[in-house]
This record gives sequence, structure tokens and C-alpha cells, in this order.
Amino acid sequence: MAIASRYNVGGVWLPRPFKIRRLGHIGLTLEDIDEGLRFYHDLLGFKVTDWYPFEERFPEHMRKPQFRDTKTVFTRFAGDHHSVVLLNRPAHAVLEPDPSRRYEGGITVQQISWQAGTLREVVNADQWLQDQGVATQRAGRDMPGSNWHSYFYDLNGYINELYYGMEQIGWNGVSKPFAMHYRLFEQRPQIPQMSEYAEVNEALAHGIDSASGYRDEDGEERYDVDGVLLARPFKVTQIGPLGLFVPDVAATAAFYQQLLGFRLTETVTWNGLECAFLRVNTEHHSLALFPLAARERLGLSTATTTAYLGLQVANYAQLRAARDFLRSHGCREVPWPDELSPGVDYAFQVMDPGGHLVRLYFQMDQIGWDGAPRPKRPGVPDEWPEVLDMDDPYLGPPFLGPLG
Repeated sequence: MAIASRYNVGGVWLPRPFKIRRLGHIGLTLEDIDEGLRFYHDLLGFKVTDWYPFEERFPEHMRKPQFRDTKTVFTRFAGDHHSVVLLNRPAHAVLEPDPSRRYEGGITVQQISWQAGTLREVVNADQWLQDQGVATQRAGRDMPGSNWHSYFYDLNGYINELYYGMEQIGWNGVSKPFAMHYRLFEQRPQIPQMSEYAEVNEALAHGIDSASGYRDEDGEERYDVDGVLLARPFKVTQIGPLGLFVPDVAATAAFYQQLLGFRLTETVTWNGLECAFLRVNTEHHSLALFPLAARERLGLSTATTTAYLGLQVANYAQLRAARDFLRSHGCREVPWPDELSPGVDYAFQVMDPGGHLVRLYFQMDQIGWDGAPRPKRPGVPDEWPEVLDMDDPYLGPPFLGPLG
């Protein structure tokens, strides 16, 4: 698809009216929310910021008593209101009256959310994507989270979100109270909109207690994590990359490159199957695409088309500690070929309760002005050394804020 027009995005000409900066958050559907919370909250350290009573959206006759728990749970690892959203898979499949919101065909990622730079970019993108023939789902502003958004589908049925303005959780760990959710929008907003600061002032003038939101509690802080006491011996500091199994890698890569502005970092041929690694910023890849045929050869579940969710921890020592910690709590480690890990050296994989592979690592190669990845390095040894000798560790954006 040729895109010939140019758009002024913040004073810079671009071939589309927006620029994706990063993978911001994802939604995962699970059979059992409590098991999901044990994994993501208790073991990985994500904090709960809000609970959404999904079943309350429907009349009584549509509620199914066999679903003991239909809540949606928003979790975070840093200041963003949510990074991983946990949703009850069977409840969403049955209770959701809108067929476009049901998750079928092995798609268990409820949404893939990419952050743009401004509200204007999101608003302009929503119309532009429609003009390009992309199937859009909805636009407006979500609550909880307060992020302005445009939802649309890729050619495989994955729901993508382009968003701006995620609510930030501050030093007191309290989310925005439910009484402030009245500024939810169910259609594309007119711009300009009032600032977040003005919204808070308006809520205070209405007598809303800004400190009455949800605040999570964590376990006993007994691990010395680089000088800070935490409830587990590591800290997740970044979400992504996301790996997907798709029917046609080349066509899917073209969609994300031509319509969303991703750049192809490199392709890898594994067992005769071509895989693609794409980026939105300087990281080696934000999105990895694998042929569906690779799923069986890797020995992964055919119940999901998610290859993996990447989670970065603060450093190599924490990665080793995370591996020991998760093993000691019964997590099953899953092998992953070195050939399918360009840009990342030391990493390990465990399975979440919903059948999603979660891949923990501590650093990713960064791509410079020439767009070229670094030459392939030797594979990771079976026995990890206690200390690494590396010439360029800890590249990429730093983690902002305290570890806990």
C-alpha cells in the first residue's frame, strides 16, 4: 500500500498523522482471574490499580452463574495506571454482546496498546485509519485509566489501540476515584480538551475526594533489591516486546510497517520458517511475528496465538534472582531457541496460568541512526555466570521512579 501524503506531526513532516512511541500496555484473557493475580501480582509484582465489574454492564438475565469471577483487573509496574489488564476469558466470550469484541480463533490478547505523543495524533489517526480502509472498533476515552484512544483491527483480528494520556499513579499509590470517571468519552473527542490538571480542579470543586481511589497492598518486603527492600528479589521495569503467531508473516509485517509506521529490524529464518522483528523506537524490536507453523514446532499451546509477552527487569543480577524465585514458586520454565531471540541475550520463559509465555530479560540491543542491528553474538551458555563481562550494558531508556 503506497502512502503518498505528508502530515505535520508536531512540526515534523511524516507519512501518517501520528507516530507510535512505544508499546504501552496489553490486555490478556484468562480462564481464572485469581490464578492470574497470583502470577502477575504475587509473583511478578504488578500492583492492582483498579477493578472493573464487567458483569454490571449487562442485564441480570445475561449474567451466567457458572462464571464465579468476571471482574476485569488493571495492574501496573510503574506510574502508568495499567500495563497488563487481566480479563476473564469465558465470561467475555459469552457475556459480551458485541461480536467484534469477542476473542476467538486463539486470540487471547484482548488488546495491544501503542502510545502516541499527543491527543491530536490519536484523533487524527482515528479518521486516517478509516480512510485507509482499516476496520476500526471505537474511539473516545476509557475509564479507568483516562487514556484517549482509537481502537482498530489488524488483518488477523488482533485489536490494536492507539492512545494518549494514560493516568499516572503518584507517590501515594492511589488511583483516580470512580466518581471522577464522568469524563469518559464513547466517541472521537473534539479538540482541544481541558487539561488533566483542570479536570482535577473541577472534581475538587464538585466535592470529590481525590484520595478515595484504590490503593493496593503488597507482601512482606524481605528482599534487598539493590538497596531497597521489596516483596520479591527483582523489579519489572518495562513491558514488551510482544510476540505473535500469525498466518502470514509478510502480510502482517506490511500492515504494521505501512499503516502504523513500524520499521523492520531484521528477519530470521528458523527451521525453514521466516520470522520478522519490528520496532517503533530505538529498541531492537517491539513486535515479533512468527508463522503459525512455528507454534507446534516450539511445543506451545494451540489454544493461543500469543508467542510471548516480554518483561524487562532492572539488571542481570535481578534476572538471575527472578529465575530462582519463580522456579521456587513452581513456575514451569519453557525453552526458547537462541535463533529466535535476536537483540536479547540472557532471558528465560515461564508460562502464565492462561497459557501465555512470559519472557523475562534484562536488556535489549538498541538500533542507531543507520538502522542496522548488531552482528549476531555467541549463544547464551546453559550455565549462566554470576557476573557478565559486557562492553555496552543497560542501553535504552532508564526506569523512572523508585523500585518500590
